[in-house]
Amino acid sequence: MKKEEFKAQYEGRRKEFESLRTSIFGLVSKAITEAGVSAMPILSRTKDLDSAVSKFERKKYDSPFQQMTDIVGFRVVLYLEHEIELFEKTLREYFKVDEKNSVDRRKPTDVQKVGYRSLHLICTLGEERRNLPEYQDACDIPFEIQVRTALEQAWAEIEHKQKYKSKVALPSDLQRRLNILSGNLELIDKELSRIALAANDYKHRLNSGDDSVESDYLSATSVLIVCEKFAQENRLKVASKNKLNPSEKSTERLIEELTEFGVHTVKDFQDLLGSLPIEEYKKNEDDDNTVFGIIRDAMIINNHKKYFKKCYWGQFDFEVRDVTFYNKLIDDLEDIETLIYENGGEIRYDDE
Repeated sequence: MKKEEFKAQYEGRRKEFESLRTSIFGLVSKAITEAGVSAMPILSRTKDLDSAVSKFERKKYDSPFQQMTDIVGFRVVLYLEHEIELFEKTLREYFKVDEKNSVDRRKPTDVQKVGYRSLHLICTLGEERRNLPEYQDACDIPFEIQVRTALEQAWAEIEHKQKYKSKVALPSDLQRRLNILSGNLELIDKELSRIALAANDYKHRLNSGDDSVESDYLSATSVLIVCEKFAQENRLKVASKNKLNPSEKSTERLIEELTEFGVHTVKDFQDLLGSLPIEEYKKNEDDDNTVFGIIRDAMIINNHKKYFKKCYWGQFDFEVRDVTFYNKLIDDLEDIETLIYENGGEIRYDDE
């Protein structure tokens, strides 16, 4: 095929390539959701004419529309390294992968080589979609999906823009420093992934009631999971709003309140929730219960004097129904209204 013929055919098929890009974009988005991974916005493009012509001339293709595997290209950037394998597995279920032309550049053939890392899959839609009208003319067109982590993406951009990819791009001392930095980024990527996996394992152990976590100091993760597990086991209604968020000051304040109350470990917290008179509590519970509300109710009902004298400084107000509720459940009652007002709080009445 001559250059001018290739140009004419490429221009004539541009809409076809764009249609394929749109279709694949939707399928890749679904694959991200199905794999359960966290990704940055998908990047996609159809190769422009000048770039396509340049590659055609450089590679001297006989059948350019089958041999040029990146006319349509996608880049998916994930946050964690271990999620690449999960996503790759899903992509292989969605598309037919050309193993010969695909390459995993995260696994260099030279163990001393560091730098650019990325998974490049060359795919087609596959025979199964040929009978679908929207895909029947596009099943043989190859496309490329690049998958990498956010750190790998940052490194690739730096290498490309600064032209550091060449072995002679920099003096040897600077090149050595660059290689050391690249190796460190790879280690950081792996450690971030290991931490995320360990955090998921910790959540599983909390949910399963594993004794090994009982001596751990409280965290937003442990407080939320233990409280939700307690609510589920006791069939308490918990509203989805106002859940604990580790980045919010309100969560920090709640854990400070628990600490001041003398609740330091997961076991302490389990015992605190277990002290609730659950059947009486359920009779008076609010349909709008939150994790915050259940935990503070547990402290107040367990020892209202300690809570108001050590943990409460007016950081939130009460409704009159709250006071009525506590009055029904607390023995040895010291006037709660007085304790609230003395510590800078307010009581909201229904007509306010």
